[in-house]
Amino acid sequence: MILLILGFVSTRTSASETITDVSRYFYNGDGKIKLFSEKNGISFNGQYRKSKGIYDEKSLKTIHRLFGAEKDRPLSTISLRLIEFLDYLEDHLHPGARITIVSGWRSPQYNTDLRNKGRLAAKASLHQYGMAADIKIQGTSSKRVWNTVKKLGFGG
Repeated sequence: MILLILGFVSTRTSASETITDVSRYFYNGDGKIKLFSEKNGISFNGQYRKSKGIYDEKSLKTIHRLFGAEKDRPLSTISLRLIEFLDYLEDHLHPGARITIVSGWRSPQYNTDLRNKGRLAAKASLHQYGMAADIKIQGTSSKRVWNTVKKLGFGG
């Protein structure tokens, strides 16, 4: 079973860092995360948030590519709220576990192609806006992840 999680877009304020009030996301992690993309093989294991609200641009660029966003798209393509929520899940369900991104960012054309092939993809999929990901958390059943997300009222 794969899980769909939703997030919202953040604010980028400079060439080297992004500053955001982390508390506005309601659910946030410790700023460290271990991610792997099943689609492109890119991995990230490290700190993406230096301190409360200060994000590391180099780390965000790696995460951006890991999610499958095109190089010419802005860093805000992948929602910081989504990244923070994934970190929150990892911290609470299985600290230090790797999160596999099965499906991250999708171009509108790719999303349309999925639908045309009869695959499950909403016409206005939040994957197209960097606000959704299909994930697996190492050592945690999909049912447990789904029940946690449902209980928190985050995504669907």
